[in-house]
Amino acid sequence: MISSIREVLAISQVTDLEAAFTGFDLEMTETLKPLTEALDRNVLSRDVTSIQTHMAEVESWRDRVVRYQSLVTGFVEHAKSAAFLPAKAKGNTELDRDAFRRKVSAGFVAWQKRLEGLIDCIDSRVNLAKKVLFTEVEGFRSARKDV
Repeated sequence: MISSIREVLAISQVTDLEAAFTGFDLEMTETLKPLTEALDRNVLSRDVTSIQTHMAEVESWRDRVVRYQSLVTGFVEHAKSAAFLPAKAKGNTELDRDAFRRKVSAGFVAWQKRLEGLIDCIDSRVNLAKKVLFTEVEGFRSARKDV
């Protein structure tokens, strides 16, 4: 899988860009499987340790997902660049050229949105876990005061 912006910018052929997307798509789907499984789990529990473990597991993905999102942004912008713009020719309108740009960038735009959503999900899950932990700890403290 391509792992740097430099590698993205080195792509100069549409077929290479399409191949890069296919590899990226397959790799990201597999790589993100543990995160999506963690986000699918219910965090509401009375077990403080399991909540803390879950929160740490989910939060540990944030930096990686941000890096993947940055890489995808590079793909999106490069795919829309003049490097992949069909030459002006008779019968090849600006609308055709714009449609081609959208076609070669569409998969990467979809991944960009997915990764942005995952960052939001990570943040939301960590915040929820913190709230649940706070409630559990405060409940424990209140119960001890009553004794």
